[in-house]
Amino acid sequence: MNEQQATHQQFNVGENVFGSEGGTQNIYLQQQQKMADDFRNGLEAFKNHLYPKAVQRFEDFLSTAADVSSAMAENQSTDIAPEDVRDKTARAHVYTALGLLNGSAPSYHAPEVVRRIDSHLDQARGLGAGKPVAAQADAVWAVVKDDWYNAQGMRAQDPQPEELRLNLRYLDRDDLGFLMEHLAHAEGPTWKQLNEMARQFGFAVSETDTADQRDNIDPKRPTSVRKYFIRTPPRVNETHQAILIAAAVSLIVGFAAGGGFILLGLIAGGGLGKWGVTQYQAFKAYKAAYALAEPKPSDKQMDEWLEGDVEYIKRKAARKLRINTRLQPEGGDLMVPALAVVGVARAAEHHAPRTAVRWGDDGNLRADHYTVLILMLTDKLISTYRCVVNFATGDLLLDEMREYHYSDIVGVSSRSIPLSRPEQLLVDTVADTRTDISIAHEFSLSITNGEALTVLTGFGGDFEASGNGSLVWRGNDHALRIIQAMVRSRHV
Repeated sequence: MNEQQATHQQFNVGENVFGSEGGTQNIYLQQQQKMADDFRNGLEAFKNHLYPKAVQRFEDFLSTAADVSSAMAENQSTDIAPEDVRDKTARAHVYTALGLLNGSAPSYHAPEVVRRIDSHLDQARGLGAGKPVAAQADAVWAVVKDDWYNAQGMRAQDPQPEELRLNLRYLDRDDLGFLMEHLAHAEGPTWKQLNEMARQFGFAVSETDTADQRDNIDPKRPTSVRKYFIRTPPRVNETHQAILIAAAVSLIVGFAAGGGFILLGLIAGGGLGKWGVTQYQAFKAYKAAYALAEPKPSDKQMDEWLEGDVEYIKRKAARKLRINTRLQPEGGDLMVPALAVVGVARAAEHHAPRTAVRWGDDGNLRADHYTVLILMLTDKLISTYRCVVNFATGDLLLDEMREYHYSDIVGVSSRSIPLSRPEQLLVDTVADTRTDISIAHEFSLSITNGEALTVLTGFGGDFEASGNGSLVWRGNDHALRIIQAMVRSRHV
């Protein structure tokens, strides 16, 4: 049996409907082939997590299935479609709803999207009543109602989530596995119940939202970062040993020579001994100070840790702001990939006495506390997430979220401003000599109400003589250009 014949047998809706009308029969077989192709291509899109494409394929399937059902009804068919087609039509509704979620929690989506999802799942339950597909539809719908309706204080239309959850026990392993692969972490008891069922079936399940997970912090990182910002002391040589030996020799020679040489030996040996002990204490202090400052991590290692932190903060920002970070052509919310502006945290932001900054061997500026500003540019809004990172531990010390319409943005700039003397004293430059940091470089997003989001991106003054004065993060200028272009395009 060839593939086309197998497909026709699979959808078994054939000649008994259209009789001997050869032309109509041929059209009908073509529709059968299209349905088979659309369904298969939709599953392939899911396999590659191409959710908008999956939605398109399954909606094409449903459109063709509706034409077939209408034609069958005109020929007095007793059913809308044969049993296998009915089951696949029900599944196509479930998969369309799942694709509309686009790998995000239901609460990320607009009301009109949720209404489309509700409609598909309602139809899936009707067509698949009494079959496993109905349990799959119930599972998705209960997740949607928990996370979108109940979590936002709205009552969902009947059936309620608790009623839908009664049918989860009818989910088979394959259907559950498909849901767990393509549903995002959601709030509510349904998601927890699905996770527990998945564990019982042997699936690996995460207790927390993957967006809130980060790579394990290198256990050496806290100590290494602290050493990076501690001055390495000037080298002290081990001269004390030679001096103490000379002191001992002076005493021995003096006593051996006898007479007045004994006094000379005592004077010389005592002086050398005292000097040797002083040198030993200096060397011991040097070794202790050196152990606190060395070995330092490489500039490359420091940059890799910072990049990991920023990527984690981007994921956390998307979760906090409830934004699907795929680009709009891929079914997401963003016009451009998420942008990050990284700067030196001011001491007042992390409640430490000072912020330590230093140049690496590459001449780039690094800090022990960073301010990270994530900007999500959607079609209508700029959504921002701002936090301070303790770079030694990777901990986020504070965070805040804001959203602005493009029309609210009156300026995006990179500017230099005078740095007051008290503020200069809050910066430890970790340099061998005192330097003047009389200028601060800032990224600034200005709002119509006089509010501004600012990030300190570098310093100026004599400070720049020891390096380039700019933070190691190279995405700041790129973020500035992109935001300026987006704001200008929206103000035209």
